[in-house]
Amino acid sequence: MTAGRYQVEAVVLTVRNWGEADRLVRVFSKEHGLITAIAYGARRPRSQLAGGLQPFVQTQLVLLAGKQVEAIKGCEMIRSFQELREDLNRMAYTGFLAELITELCPERQAEPQIYEWLLHVLRVMEERNPRLVTLAASWQLFALAGLEPACEVCQHCGKELVWPAVFDMVAGGLVCRQCQDGLGKGKVFTEGAAGLLRRFLELQWDKMEGFLVSREALLMLEDLLLSYVEHHLDRPLRSTAFIRQVAALGNS
Repeated sequence: MTAGRYQVEAVVLTVRNWGEADRLVRVFSKEHGLITAIAYGARRPRSQLAGGLQPFVQTQLVLLAGKQVEAIKGCEMIRSFQELREDLNRMAYTGFLAELITELCPERQAEPQIYEWLLHVLRVMEERNPRLVTLAASWQLFALAGLEPACEVCQHCGKELVWPAVFDMVAGGLVCRQCQDGLGKGKVFTEGAAGLLRRFLELQWDKMEGFLVSREALLMLEDLLLSYVEHHLDRPLRSTAFIRQVAALGNS
């Protein structure tokens, strides 16, 4: 536990109103990982904290350690990532990723690799298709959290996979159809979807190149991701409903 005042470089993940004039903020910091803090008076018109405490802003924070929650005493914006808040579609998908980070990363556990990864993802999210970026980033985040899906060989017999295979949540990866018989239901998975998943897992955000994605493989990976999230968290993410609402607005 850090004592007294200290500084962190962080990305704001979520902000919500707290009390009459305060804000409860969750940030992912370079030095201490996930931190929850209160910005007292941040909703007052003259507060100097308001501008730097918006979702997805990269900021330098001055924190005061508390018994239960930290207090934000100052902030200096490093990068705004403004486009992620101005575009409803990008905001929805970035919110999904932010929520997944808060669920998979323990409080106050330094994860410098994930912090640098997050900055790369946010930069790409401003420029590329947010749906694809979020899908790739979500699978990478699971891998960084030690929950990477196994897609090389059958997770039961160890033999080379014959396509289509089946994704078994309990096994944590793909199993052949023969092994799946008698084990209950699993999600049918094609070789194209497995190839796209491997490509997403190996994607380097600072060396992004365009590549084609088949609709079948994309939908298969999206469906699997939502089930994978629910399996590991025991519930769906709240952001999923918002993404569906935004998609419905776009199709209306």
